[in-house]
Parts: sequence; structure tokens; C-alpha cells
Amino acid sequence: MAKKRPTKLTVGCYDYEILWQKCPDKTNIGWCEPAHLRITIDPSMNPMVQISTLVHELLHAGSDFIGLTPDPALEESIVTRMSGIVVSMLRDNPDVVEYITRKLE
Repeated sequence: MAKKRPTKLTVGCYDYEILWQKCPDKTNIGWCEPAHLRITIDPSMNPMVQISTLVHELLHAGSDFIGLTPDPALEESIVTRMSGIVVSMLRDNPDVVEYITRKLE
């Protein structure tokens, strides 16, 4: 049975709303708005792209929370590189994901 798409994400002490709709600028497939505690994901993309985009945007939220860098171009570069490997590790290591999830309950 497929689970519903998530509608909220906690990052540090903040609760983000996740919207599954076209992005505000109509050109991106994902959008993170830390000032509004909102992440938008375009639901028309295939499921793997949706997952990759969600991970990408949650890394933006985390980056903002820890104050990773004030340089938007550098942040985008870091987040883009990290999101691909995070998705790959999650997909390719289901036993590790299950173990971590169990231990966090």
C-alpha cells in the first residue's frame, strides 16, 4: 500500500509545510522558502524525480537552519551534489535505512 505524500517536515526547531503543486516561479521543480517555512514540489514529475527534489529541498532547509553559507550559488552547488548521493544511499541500502528508522522510533 502506497503511503501519502508527506505534508510536513521538521528541520531543527521549525516545522515546514510541504506543498505538492507547481512552484511559485513556474520554472523550478522544487522550491524552498525558509522565511515562510514552506517547501514546494512539482507533483507532475515522475516519482524518483519527486523524491530527489524533496531531498534537495530539505537539504536547502537544513542548510538555512545551520547557516551553511550566505552565498546562494555555493549553497546550490553543495545541495545539488549532496542530494544525489543521499538519494542513492537511501535507495541502495534499504537495510541501513530500516535499521536507522527502527533505532529512531
